[in-house]
Amino acid sequence: MRILDVLREQEDGEEPKDVLRPTDGEEPMDVDSSDEFTNSNDILQELKTKLDSLKNSISSYADDRYGNEIRTAIFDLKFDYGVLEISLDIAYTIRGFENIPQDGAPNDFIVIGVKSFLKKLDNGLKLGLYGESVLSNIAFNFYQITKFVRREGSYVGSSVLDMLYMDPVKEKYRELHPYTELINEDKLEQLYTYPEEYTIKYEEGFKEYYTNMFNKSNKIYDVLKKGRFDGHTYEIRGSSSMLIHFRYTKMDAPSPNGIVIKKSDIYPGINIIAHYLKIDGRPATEVEDEDYELYRQCRLFIQKSFAHFKIRESFYDHKK
Repeated sequence: MRILDVLREQEDGEEPKDVLRPTDGEEPMDVDSSDEFTNSNDILQELKTKLDSLKNSISSYADDRYGNEIRTAIFDLKFDYGVLEISLDIAYTIRGFENIPQDGAPNDFIVIGVKSFLKKLDNGLKLGLYGESVLSNIAFNFYQITKFVRREGSYVGSSVLDMLYMDPVKEKYRELHPYTELINEDKLEQLYTYPEEYTIKYEEGFKEYYTNMFNKSNKIYDVLKKGRFDGHTYEIRGSSSMLIHFRYTKMDAPSPNGIVIKKSDIYPGINIIAHYLKIDGRPATEVEDEDYELYRQCRLFIQKSFAHFKIRESFYDHKK
């Protein structure tokens, strides 16, 4: 049974099934005995096996005070030296251009995300029923922390997102912290309240500039996504998309009042996936194999067409 099914049953008032917990009448699994190390290792290994099959479907969603979304999910799992390491991926998603906070993400968005995730994990696996020797050897860190803005008109499950930044203080968040620390609210806030010197803020007028840049670039994309060159036709289709990119060079220079992003720090770009580019009505991947020179000429023509409007092209080749 998938963990989401377990959670639904709990919401309906039914007893959860197929989760790692003591059977009725048993004491919590404190495993304080001569076999403590072996027993706790067995339980942790069993938990890892369970989570391995569920990590792509376990994720939590929470809202901050601005109505923006914080998604926390499992990126990777590792069992090493008696410790179950759970590496998390957290994304702060702004719900549309109008919701971009002038002072960036609130400094407690990581705390909110971790609280939400641990609650969902505990509801599914009943971690609170296990003893100290197990819980102290379940540890968490972050693989990445990313901030997005969701496109206007997109919907949950099919959103086009622009990435505004990836967290610059990676080492701080790569440190492992045990479950027993993170369920202590004071300790959680101490560990994961976002440092003021790395808070992303925006100069006055950034939101309007960002919105105008996207709208103008998208209109150009609508015109250039198909056309003719040297007697041939091309069309950019499917998952290729226009995005607003962020210059990362400033992210390594914190300041006491936070990092202020200027309008000049963003630029438009087009992401093209080779499979979704058609040349003379055929997939570019086929043309590349049969007539590489035609494929190259098409790529160069598209790149120059967008560059004329100062839009950078990124091409994702299926062979790379």
